[in-house]
Amino acid sequence: MQLIKGDENNLEGKVIAFSILDDADLAKKAGVKTLVFGLYATVNPLEYIERMKIPEPQAEEIRKSEMRLTDKGIHFPIYMAPMMFKSQEEVFASDEDVLYVGTFAQPSICVNIIKLGVEYYVMKFADKLLKNHPIMNTQPTCENYQKVAGSLREYMMTHFVTPMVRCHMEGQTKREQELRENIVVFLTGGPFETDIDVLLKAIQEQNPKIIDISLQKIDAIAHEDYLRAAQLRDALLKS
Repeated sequence: MQLIKGDENNLEGKVIAFSILDDADLAKKAGVKTLVFGLYATVNPLEYIERMKIPEPQAEEIRKSEMRLTDKGIHFPIYMAPMMFKSQEEVFASDEDVLYVGTFAQPSICVNIIKLGVEYYVMKFADKLLKNHPIMNTQPTCENYQKVAGSLREYMMTHFVTPMVRCHMEGQTKREQELRENIVVFLTGGPFETDIDVLLKAIQEQNPKIIDISLQKIDAIAHEDYLRAAQLRDALLKS
């Protein structure tokens, strides 16, 4: 399996896995140069609803299903849909990460292997959330952000965000809620109301990119680097 498009160290959490059927005659009959089997997948139900243009009330059922799965401790449900592509170039033009899983002689293998590819991708994505920020056993040493010496981003990642992500993945809802409340208390006194909402939503949706940008923005504001904060604000708006 090969990640053709995307960053191994910053997976988007949404992917198109594709395989190629090695059958020139069948491709010719289908009127295409190459037979491409594609499968779109995301861990974010809202992105799935938007990408696949799911109408109501089906969209509402998906949102409710996400809540039921979370209550059961399943925090990385995979939302998938087959997609038709006329060429590899069409796959590469998509907005998602792109995973190539191989070329095979049997259609059934092409279909089954892209499902395995999606599962592999999601496991890599989940692992990435915690890989660079291992759980620390120490409790927060500062009651308020103003007392943190050094990088506020790293402090919050270590003492709040990473433990909260782990609790979310393991279904520790009570502890997760405590950490949410601790973040709000920790940032009391600063102009972070909007940033807190964005950060908590990103953690809930398991979005490492938004988590990282949000933490950088909070850090920049805390250190009165308002130019950097404005740049990060714009980055959030584009994400």
